Amino acid sequence: MRWVASLNDTVSRVIHSESKRFNARMRADKGVYQEVHAGLEAEEACYRRARLDFQEHMERKREKARVEDEIKDAVAKMKRARKEQRSAEAVVTAMAEVKAYSLELLGKGKKNRRQSAASKGTPGSARTFVQGRGTVGRTNERMGFFQANLGSRDG
Repeated sequence: MRWVASLNDTVSRVIHSESKRFNARMRADKGVYQEVHAGLEAEEACYRRARLDFQEHMERKREKARVEDEIKDAVAKMKRARKEQRSAEAVVTAMAEVKAYSLELLGKGKKNRRQSAASKGTPGSARTFVQGRGTVGRTNERMGFFQANLGSRDG
């Protein structure tokens, strides 16, 4: 290992001395020095422009990714909102289908006297009226009364 370290030292000393000699010769001939210096400056300027272009490109790429993420989030929110709106519309539709009747219309809890005739299945017996989810047994006369009143309440 010691041999490698001394070899590295020797090489670095030689490079240093040669670079000093080269710089001294270049400065001695002003025309050559100016041309080489101008070439180096142009090359460095080219690299600076390339680096700036790359940085701008990467910034645009990051911005594009950020906007795409925002769009994805907005689409997901919009889908959730549409789903919630559909479920709310379904609730409103269900509420509109289920009508509320007053106690006077329903007979104030009185039992139907013709209930026994309905159970026997005789003509003129009670029919079943279905509104929303519930089922209410009523006679033919009351059915006519309900249907007449429902037509005025639907408006």
